[in-house]
Amino acid sequence: MKILAVETSTSICSVALLEKDHILSELNLEAQKRHSELLLPMIDHVLTSCDLSLSDVDYFAVGVGPGSFTGIRIALSTIKAFSNTFSKKMIGISTLKAMSGMALFYRGVICPILEAGQGEFYTAIFKWKKTGALDPYLNESLLSVEKLVSIIHGMSEKWSFPILLIGNAQVEQKLKPYFSEERFVWSSPLFSFPRASSVGLLALDLIEKKGGDAPQ
Repeated sequence: MKILAVETSTSICSVALLEKDHILSELNLEAQKRHSELLLPMIDHVLTSCDLSLSDVDYFAVGVGPGSFTGIRIALSTIKAFSNTFSKKMIGISTLKAMSGMALFYRGVICPILEAGQGEFYTAIFKWKKTGALDPYLNESLLSVEKLVSIIHGMSEKWSFPILLIGNAQVEQKLKPYFSEERFVWSSPLFSFPRASSVGLLALDLIEKKGGDAPQ
């Protein structure tokens, strides 16, 4: 089973090819506003590096946000075109879940954060179950700084492990003064953005749970 996954909800354009739970190839580039220019060449590079073509792909997966409307639209239209052309299933994965997928083995709760502009942030709170599923403790929300800080601080009092905060350098710079205690830890920059491989692995989990009949 081969999955082609793309994630363009942030300034990073990410493409990955997976076979079952193995990442065959992945490419991540800083795109800024060049997603439409970079996405198709990146897909071609990832496929040709594995001597494969689009017709060899069994499922297509895509990050569906929250995040950049333009980036999400480009990814969705591209993957939908592939899905229709090759009559293959298309699976949408939350960008915040994809960010949490970078911390699969973290035992505490995980809080991915994306900047939404105008002093607001997209966020959610998850915890990985032993079964490999993401258990939501706070559903995806658009929050002001004040509300976000209040909720996360309240949540931190319930757990013995520090809350893992996942956000890019700009998010960390703006929010770190509110989360300087030992109850909080920021992720490494390498794990601060949603990657296509994480989208693909979460899509694979959905496919397996539905016996191969993935949702469109």
